[in-house]
Amino acid sequence: MTPITINGQSLEIPSQWEEVTTMQFIELSDSDDKPNHIVRIISALTGIEYETLAATECEIAESVLQAVAFIGSPPDFSKLIAPDKINVGGKVLQVPKDITTETFGQKTLVQQKINECVEAKQELSAIIPFTIAQYFQPAYYDTKYNDKQAEQFESITRHCKIVEAFPVANFFLSKYISSLNEKANNSI
Repeated sequence: MTPITINGQSLEIPSQWEEVTTMQFIELSDSDDKPNHIVRIISALTGIEYETLAATECEIAESVLQAVAFIGSPPDFSKLIAPDKINVGGKVLQVPKDITTETFGQKTLVQQKINECVEAKQELSAIIPFTIAQYFQPAYYDTKYNDKQAEQFESITRHCKIVEAFPVANFFLSKYISSLNEKANNSI
């Protein structure tokens, strides 16, 4: 993390992909209504509203521009391997190897969210925090699955590092999508 100051406010900004959270990644991906590329990047990485940052009377220090240069070289997310463990809210949790053992509620809510995402023509990366929350809520709270608690837990999963969360969520989502494709092929 690189310390920066904007409008007299001291902040830290990620300077490598390993420091970017899932929420920051989603904000970086959501660029349709924000034309100014560098302002959008700094907004996503600092949490300062785009409009506020765009209207700020300040010079962006060279150190800030250097810190965000890594954005131009994203990792190949498709090649990231799901780790055995993931850090969620300061707890290191075991990644389930077999999602078929998870609950009906988890599966149906993730299915519903995927369908909503597809219908809205959104990137599936938008549901990474939701997916992580659904599958890790029981382990995080050391309890049985509870959809209301998982919904609240999503605010914690937004802070997972994207290089851990993306391959884990991709594992869950790809397993689910491949099972849908299998069912479709078997019904033909």
